Amino acid sequence: MSATGRLSLRLEEPGDDALNDQVFEILQTTLQPDCQISLDTAVDQLVGLLPSGQTYTSEVTTFLCGCYEVAEQIPYLHPSMDKLVTIIYLCLNSATFTGGETSQVSSKVDPRILT
Repeated sequence: MSATGRLSLRLEEPGDDALNDQVFEILQTTLQPDCQISLDTAVDQLVGLLPSGQTYTSEVTTFLCGCYEVAEQIPYLHPSMDKLVTIIYLCLNSATFTGGETSQVSSKVDPRILT
C-alpha cells in the first residue's frame, strides 16, 4: 500500500457487535483518500451512535476500540492517520459527547485536515 493510496481496511470480527460494525463502516468510508464525505458529517454520524453526555459507557469503549482497530491498519505517514486522529478528537470533544461543554482546544485543529 502506498503512503497515499486507497486503504484496505478490515474488521477483525464482523457481525460480532453492531455498534463496532457501524463505527467501522463510517471510518472505512471516511478515511479513504477519495472520500467525498466531510469530517464534520462523519463526526456527526459517529457521535450519533454514542450516548449523550456519558463518557464512561460500553458504547464509548466500543467506539474507541473500533478506532484503535482501524488505526492499527493505517500506515503512520498516510494522510488518513491525521484524519482519524482528528475524527477521534472531534468526537470526544463534541457538545453531544461532553454534555454541552466543548473543549477550548478544538479551535486549534489544523483546518487542512478538515477538508
